Amino acid sequence: MGGGAGLCMHGHFRVATDRTLFAMPECGIGLYPDVGASFFLSKLPARMGLLLGLTGLRLRGPAVYEAGLATHYVPHTLLDSVQEALHNLGPSRAADFTEVAHTLDAMQATAGPRPYGEAV
Repeated sequence: MGGGAGLCMHGHFRVATDRTLFAMPECGIGLYPDVGASFFLSKLPARMGLLLGLTGLRLRGPAVYEAGLATHYVPHTLLDSVQEALHNLGPSRAADFTEVAHTLDAMQATAGPRPYGEAV
């Protein structure tokens, strides 16, 4: 939420779970997005960034992934497995973004189809 959302959006990998909540509450009270939000919101597909920036709409779970705010989606029950899979890469392979991407892709595929997200 807020500044935390803005900071994490500039990372290479952003994993959303069914418990993820994306919100920029400052937009809901008439303030403008900060910490680079205007940059990443403008990159979202289908003018989603405009909607989020103007309304302060909150997104939950898979909707965060579907909106392009997360690079991967896994249920929270698989987070320990994701952590273990990333740890098992070891330092040299974990430094390779392609290896990390393949690992996260595999974990996302293991999770099966995503449920519908929710905008609140």
